[in-house]
Amino acid sequence: MQEDYPLAQDYRQGWLELFRANLNELFELALLLTADPLRAEAGVTRSIESLDVFAQPDIKILKKTVALHSTSEGSVRSTLGTSHARSMLRQGLWPVLQVARSPRACFVLKVLMGYGTSACAGMLGIEQHAISTLLRMAILRLNSAVIASELGGQLPYKSLQSEDLS
Repeated sequence: MQEDYPLAQDYRQGWLELFRANLNELFELALLLTADPLRAEAGVTRSIESLDVFAQPDIKILKKTVALHSTSEGSVRSTLGTSHARSMLRQGLWPVLQVARSPRACFVLKVLMGYGTSACAGMLGIEQHAISTLLRMAILRLNSAVIASELGGQLPYKSLQSEDLS
């Protein structure tokens, strides 16, 4: 009698093919969440190690696993930071790296990945009401970063100097 279920090896091959086909996108996701190449690499590696190879390969599961491992505090400490991360991203995503860690993670999960408020809160380990505040902070910072890049690095408004306040 022939089995109707694929063998575990078949799923491993499927996961491998799915991972290979989406490696750049998965690393970019991890890089946006961590803003650090070494931490992003560690997040992707931990994601691969944690996959259930007996489950049907699914890109949504793979992305969620990468996001979970990239938002958690890992043991990898790096000093490379955003300057190296920026060189590894598509230019249109550079402003995202200028957003602070929590608002950036919220923006990536909610806006770029399409997760709901409760899913974002769960992945980030914060209260749901904080999501809207973090998202607003991210959007304001992104707006300033985009405008500044269009103006050659200058802010669109005059910053207040101490002498302006006297």
